[in-house]
Amino acid sequence: MRLHLVEGSSAQLEEWLAAGRLDLALLLREGEQPEPGAVCLRGMALDLIGPAGDAALAAGSISFEAMCDLPLILPAAPHVLRKRLDALARARGLQLTVAMEADTIALQKELAIAGAGYALVASLAQTAAVAADARLGAARIVQPELLRTIVLGTTQHRPHTLATRSVAQLIAALFAA
Repeated sequence: MRLHLVEGSSAQLEEWLAAGRLDLALLLREGEQPEPGAVCLRGMALDLIGPAGDAALAAGSISFEAMCDLPLILPAAPHVLRKRLDALARARGLQLTVAMEADTIALQKELAIAGAGYALVASLAQTAAVAADARLGAARIVQPELLRTIVLGTTQHRPHTLATRSVAQLIAALFAA
């Protein structure tokens, strides 16, 4: 068996799965319920990040409404998270305050640390980032809590081999641990 690992956005990885360029991919889905047939590996909440010691993050949680008033660093539309946030804000009669758009989590994090605004990250990523970088602070987004799901996507272009099934089982076991 030979593994070839690649990194990309969920949208890009989905395109590669659809084209048959990948056999398996870890994908982020917005909300709690992935599409039927998807292998759900883990759910996680979204957190707001900014500079360590920031007053807006001090309570450890922040309401969606309060978050909307802060300068946000978000991915550009049509990113699925951006569409979800825009729709939720509209449904609640709110408007997001978008300070800037950045499409990579690493760039969003650095801009947030620099005080350019606040970014949203999955709680698992935030936990590791906060532990690794004392310049970073975080608060859980609540009312409503925003959830994401990690799913294992597979290609439909070819039958699943013993190798792909074995790797999928190993990935599922890693997430279950």
